[in-house]
Amino acid sequence: MKHLQTNKLNTLSKAALVALLAVPATTYSVYASTYTGTNIVGVATGENNGQKLGRSYVEFNGSELSTGDYLLVTLPADFKLGLTAGHTGTVDANGNIDGTDNVSIALAAGGNYLINTGGTSYLQAGNLSYQIITDNQIKLIFGKPASGSGINTGESTGKFYINFNKVIVPSGAPAEVKATFEGRPGSAFTDGSVTIATTSSSGAVSSAIETAKSITTSLSDIDQIRIKEDRAGSFKKGDVIKYKLPAGFKWQYKSGSTYNDITTSPGTLTSNVNGLSTGSIPASDLTFHTSDEGRTLRITHATGTDSSEASYFILKDFAIAVSDETLAKKGDVSATISTSGNVTSSTGDLVVAKYTDYGVSVKVTEPKQILGSKYDDTKVAEITIEETTEGSLPNGRNITISLPSGVKVVGDPNFSGSDISSGTVKHLDTDRITISVPSTRSKDKYKIKLGLALEVKPGKYGDIEAVMQGAGIPEQKVIIAKSIPPVIPQMIPGTEQKSVRIGAANQDAPDIIIAETVPGALKQSVSMTVPVPGVPGRTVTRSMQGFVVVYLPAGVTYASKPKVEVIDGDLKIDESPVEMVKAESSQFDALKFNIKSESTKPSKIRISNVKLTVDRTVAEGPMEAKIAGYGLSHPQNSLDFNVTTGSSFKYATVAIPAAGDKKDTGLYGNSNTHSLFTLNSKTYKVDHVEKTMDVAPYVKNGRTYLPIRYVAEVLGIPESNVNWDQATKTVTLHREDRIVQLVLGSKKMKINGVEMTIEGVEVKDNRIMIPIRYVGQAFDAKVEWDQAANTVTVN
Repeated sequence: MKHLQTNKLNTLSKAALVALLAVPATTYSVYASTYTGTNIVGVATGENNGQKLGRSYVEFNGSELSTGDYLLVTLPADFKLGLTAGHTGTVDANGNIDGTDNVSIALAAGGNYLINTGGTSYLQAGNLSYQIITDNQIKLIFGKPASGSGINTGESTGKFYINFNKVIVPSGAPAEVKATFEGRPGSAFTDGSVTIATTSSSGAVSSAIETAKSITTSLSDIDQIRIKEDRAGSFKKGDVIKYKLPAGFKWQYKSGSTYNDITTSPGTLTSNVNGLSTGSIPASDLTFHTSDEGRTLRITHATGTDSSEASYFILKDFAIAVSDETLAKKGDVSATISTSGNVTSSTGDLVVAKYTDYGVSVKVTEPKQILGSKYDDTKVAEITIEETTEGSLPNGRNITISLPSGVKVVGDPNFSGSDISSGTVKHLDTDRITISVPSTRSKDKYKIKLGLALEVKPGKYGDIEAVMQGAGIPEQKVIIAKSIPPVIPQMIPGTEQKSVRIGAANQDAPDIIIAETVPGALKQSVSMTVPVPGVPGRTVTRSMQGFVVVYLPAGVTYASKPKVEVIDGDLKIDESPVEMVKAESSQFDALKFNIKSESTKPSKIRISNVKLTVDRTVAEGPMEAKIAGYGLSHPQNSLDFNVTTGSSFKYATVAIPAAGDKKDTGLYGNSNTHSLFTLNSKTYKVDHVEKTMDVAPYVKNGRTYLPIRYVAEVLGIPESNVNWDQATKTVTLHREDRIVQLVLGSKKMKINGVEMTIEGVEVKDNRIMIPIRYVGQAFDAKVEWDQAANTVTVN
């Protein structure tokens, strides 16, 4: 392109001419070579001995490599490579230049243009030459061999390292030591530079420890301490590194199983030092002694020469003993690090141990809920017992786990941990487990994890608290699970105190709601292993239908069969065989129904149209019903806990005979108060005494609304028990054990937390108006409407 003829230029278009003029006269590499500094180290300045610097990683496009391409490698001024200027030759098969490894070449493994697939490398083929220009500059000259002679044409990228193994770093060297690269123009190599070292006038050592182990008055082993130079020669001959412990502690070392104090006179501990790097300071060159009554450990580089590359060595089998319990403080044991000589420490304080008392940790993995009255071998309690300090649990001793009354272990426990054997865990009784600590151990700290299946006696609900003790453990109480009932019998809001009268037949009684606490609480069937009659030692597993019975106290009978239905959830019951039976050896009248399929979400069963006959032997006062059956209580559970009766719940109130009393005292005292309200009139009467209110009653959507203040008055609710929450717009009425809540603008009313739907609460003339019938009935008042007289009576 330098020799285009003039007549040809004349034939070119102006645009083509511009394009031609934009092309430089020299051909350049299409792909830039790359240079990366690796293994960058710190080096000291002004050293006469050669130091190992980092290495430079070079990548280039092999297809662009031509015979005679070169790469000029230069270090900063006054750096010395230790090579003879003017020497030329071939880089040998080991990558050495001028017969030494002061500077060497290494080919990168894996997919390299410079390594033939047959195994012959570019260096082995003698394709790379060198020329030493000056003390700090060499030229690498590349040949272009035929395919197969040290190259792999199947790979496009050539890759190699330049190692600076032994370089003299002068005083005044730059903080960053860079290697500069210049390639032949147009060759496979472009220009660049990388950092291969950093400098300072002196080196430093760092100290580290893997884990700060716990120590006690009789346990003193610590983890290995790692000491590392940041560059070759940092820890020079004559330098000292000092580790000073707090008051009350002293340094020791182990020889076999014997603990020894470190003497006050310098001596070697070669068996307690491991060197981890080539060129590291030998263990025999280091001496150890203590001062300050054993508190300060002094490590001296006493003999030999400085390291040729950064040393990395480990102190092993060292220990820290408690020398004075009155001075030694619990917690972190921190060694203060200092130096003397030329070396400095990049680590200030080093936590080498933790001084603790003996102790044992007992943890439970998220206590689970279990259903009281059930029976299965699902592991629900996971307990982990672990020493916080080695030796806290004496070898060969027993730990006992005791369960509270009404809780038993089902089957054998699962267990795992260190030094476990078949006799480690023993099931002494249904409510007691023992764990044997092994006589010999393979682990520093003893740990065992235990899995228990539990059964709980019907009626015992709440946290299950186990007691652990023994083997030197102070008594510990820990919650391992929580028991909940499978179902909760409920009354329809406002009917809990409904009365049935002594000596009356076919009386209306409250509806009953049986609510599951969790999905599948009521079982379709249960399995039980039972003995085979007449065959000693033989058993058989039987599947039994899950059913529910609801039965009444002695003297109370069902006058007719109630209706049983699922009103919420996906539980299914067998409605056809709902039957009247006798419970507890035919003592009590009962209603029985079967579970057809189990629920996947908590469901509710409603028993309605309940009519009862109460004979004259029944006592006046609260009446309890009972609920039982295989659907909610496993027969094995009942057998294990000797349970022969169902779970009780408050159902109704038994009142005195109707014939002898027209006065119902009810739960809240005298309910004979007679109140009369007239629609659209502010005048009302209480026990025939005329009074005046500030807002008149009115009818809306077929419901009569009265001001809440006057409703509370006639229901016997003190003014202090009528509360208004402005933030939530909630009215709360409270009388004895009944709490009723209504929210302005809502059609929901809560009675003791149970919601029911009503007509809404609203405001008129700055007064809160409520539907009297719902609120009156919630407090057991009788509300009557006289359409002809336009009056509402509340009794």
